[in-house]
Amino acid sequence: MVKLKKTTAFVAAATGATMLTAVAASAVTLNITITNNSAPGGVTLTPLYTAFHDGSFDAFTVGETASPGLELLAEDGDASGIAGERQMDHPNSQGDVILAPGGFAGAPVIEAGETASISIDVDGATNPFFTYLSMILPSNDQFIGNGDPMAHQLFDAGGNFLGPQTIEVTGLNVYDAGTEQNIGDGAPFQGAFGGPAQDEGGTVQLGGGIDVFDGINLPDGNVLSAALSNYAGNGDFSIASIQIEAVPVPAALPLMLGGFGLLGFAARRRKNA
Repeated sequence: MVKLKKTTAFVAAATGATMLTAVAASAVTLNITITNNSAPGGVTLTPLYTAFHDGSFDAFTVGETASPGLELLAEDGDASGIAGERQMDHPNSQGDVILAPGGFAGAPVIEAGETASISIDVDGATNPFFTYLSMILPSNDQFIGNGDPMAHQLFDAGGNFLGPQTIEVTGLNVYDAGTEQNIGDGAPFQGAFGGPAQDEGGTVQLGGGIDVFDGINLPDGNVLSAALSNYAGNGDFSIASIQIEAVPVPAALPLMLGGFGLLGFAARRRKNA
């Protein structure tokens, strides 16, 4: 009987210690929210690609040729290629895509004034840095993103979350992939443009604007306004806001873990009695 009590107490204490260790080492659940700050008649964003990594996932570099994955995202809003490149080079990294809650038929894009979010468990000790990418609509190959892989640090060296952050995306965060001429032909939702896309063969550069698209019909039924799309090189032009915060741990969890700790303490007292 005494042996059974000791065994039970040991299991309880060990379970409590295991759970405490698991919680300490577990990932932090982050809620990532993007808001398209454009007014009706402004730009649309394709679903936001998010990546969490060790600081070495370099999605693009100004002045260098875009990777095939970035080209696919910048021209078609398709994040599968860049996700594959990330996984190939950085297998311990993480990534996900934020889809608009509604969008329109067949394409969950993030339209003017719309907000979308996702929750993801992130291992902060392994992946403390954050990268985002999304195509600008309408355009041929312009996108928002951070070329510096260490621009947005979410966790410290010990894997502790550094606190809520808001990333303000402006005209200085819009880039041209240099893969397709930004002339309207071949662009998604091209409106009046009916010609085939024209390869550019250039390098990634700061986005030069989308004046050629002014006045065309947008996916949400509005007409693109020149005043609402003149973001080229403008740090005061707000494209979007990305908010990152940790999801609170359920209030009952610390109490539960504390209970396991008390069981272990009681077991030690019985042993010493």
